[in-house]
Amino acid sequence: KYYGNQKKPADTVSTIRFVIEKIDQQHAAPEHFFDSLVTHVERLKDFILEKDLFDFDTAYPMKVRIMPAYLRGVSVANAEFSPPYQAKGETYYNIDDLTKYPKEKAESTLQEYNNYSSQLLSIHEAVPGHCLQGIYNNKNSPDVVRKVFMNGTMIEGWAVYTEGMMLENGWGNHSLEMEIIHGKWKLRELANVIVDYDLHVLNKSRESIMDLLVKGCFQTQAQAEEKYHRATVSQVQLCSYYSGYLAIESLREEYKQKKADKYSIKDFHEKFLSFGSSPIKYIRELMLAENQ
Repeated sequence: KYYGNQKKPADTVSTIRFVIEKIDQQHAAPEHFFDSLVTHVERLKDFILEKDLFDFDTAYPMKVRIMPAYLRGVSVANAEFSPPYQAKGETYYNIDDLTKYPKEKAESTLQEYNNYSSQLLSIHEAVPGHCLQGIYNNKNSPDVVRKVFMNGTMIEGWAVYTEGMMLENGWGNHSLEMEIIHGKWKLRELANVIVDYDLHVLNKSRESIMDLLVKGCFQTQAQAEEKYHRATVSQVQLCSYYSGYLAIESLREEYKQKKADKYSIKDFHEKFLSFGSSPIKYIRELMLAENQ
């Protein structure tokens, strides 16, 4: 599709890289990136209702906004929930202002978050990832302990789980571009674990970590630099994405077997999210209890 009759590279890694490089060129301009993500959120809301994946209250306040200055410098986008002692409040999908980036960094970031990858970004950070989970947490956690001591592995694991779950249910129409970029995201989550260990346990160099991310995981220079910076200002957090995802996938399979012909993915989601941001091990115990 992208190279016509041009001879395919001899090794698979080079072939994948060549295709991803073509897909990376399909992206918004810096001044249109924010608006494209706003559009994603509206489409995602419609999709989860159409597919009956959640009992989602669309009236609950969730806003897409330019990332406030105090949150900048760690990631290109994030989710922000109302504080634990605040009974009511808005949930934000914060997006960095790429028009303020140097030209080279903006282009590299946009290639990383191309027209396909940016959809996964909105799934992960907004709907039905962090923002939706945060809304359920605020509505379903009457005790302040769950709100103050939110479990990061559950939160990140949920966001990663939703990426694949949405594609399973038809988001992206099973396009090959979306599938290969999702594969790249799964590599990113695996690399998060390796980077955390390499840096904080093995004390590996910046060069070796950047080499892993760029050459081994097909990340752009801007993404790799962002990830290295995140790894230096956090500990263990990067491991939580993959470990949380594995636990949720395993629980879903166990829950499906327990419910048999009464199982529905909507029921699983509603039950799982009803426990707030609790550790998955305890959610699992409660969901698989005999009387449930």
